[in-house]
Amino acid sequence: MKWFALAMTVLLVACSNKSIYKGMQESNRQECNKLPDSQWEQCLKDNSQSYEDYKRERDALKSSAE
Repeated sequence: MKWFALAMTVLLVACSNKSIYKGMQESNRQECNKLPDSQWEQCLKDNSQSYEDYKRERDALKSSAE
């Protein structure tokens, strides 16, 4: 039973992190909409990384720093 509670906790934390990332990404996209057309497209490209890619890059950086 303890392993189930631990697994659920890990799952909830992971979901929370993903939700936070997606919320921040959406906020950044809304800021892109305030930019002139010449900067808008690049801003959207800069804010289009998936959470999975972000997490993979973050984990790789953390591993190399240790």
